[in-house]
Amino acid sequence: MNVAVLFDAAEDGGVETDTLLAGKELYSYALETFYFHPCIDCIAVMRCGSENVINARVYIESWKTEYGVDKPVWICQRNQNLQQVLGEFEKEERQHVELYVLHDVRYPFVNADMIYRVIEKAALHGVAVTVGEVRDDLVVCPGEEILGVEDAQYAKYPMAVGAGHGMLDELSGIAEVLGACLKCKPHLCNCGKGNLFVGDWEGLEIAEAVLRMDRMGDLTVGK
Repeated sequence: MNVAVLFDAAEDGGVETDTLLAGKELYSYALETFYFHPCIDCIAVMRCGSENVINARVYIESWKTEYGVDKPVWICQRNQNLQQVLGEFEKEERQHVELYVLHDVRYPFVNADMIYRVIEKAALHGVAVTVGEVRDDLVVCPGEEILGVEDAQYAKYPMAVGAGHGMLDELSGIAEVLGACLKCKPHLCNCGKGNLFVGDWEGLEIAEAVLRMDRMGDLTVGK
């Protein structure tokens, strides 16, 4: 069983994860992509406020009704940390967890191929992380880690890790996930362009522009 754990790694960003992006809550884009991905068997959603929980459940019920997809989604308690959430899955004896796919919902343009690739490579190498090339006009965002100096790349979400990997035992918080991942020398999955991080109002405006271009047929942002 592959479990997706969705969260807000920044949490103190300039925009909240329930801020509307093209008429839908920011977090709902990642939730929808993971919900319909055939390699994801279960989803845990962390750090949701009460209103977000209600709206997330509305989305899920509508997907069940419209598409007939009934996938377990666990809305975690607000005060639960990552170790507690993973521990709950480890206690479940009826299903064996093989991989965890960890994702920050501030990356709304995560697509099926990114998820496929980190799952495939983590199954082979233990840990896999999405990376993107650094350009001169970009700066490191709160939800990203930078690799190297020359030919640098950003480590981004999604990432995947085997359920029995020692990295999971060392995590004490969501903010440490990418840093802990890089220490394990993960397999790097280049995601190309388009995996934008939305941490402030400027990022939200860029994401809105990307969606407008996509709808005009000039740029494809796949799920």
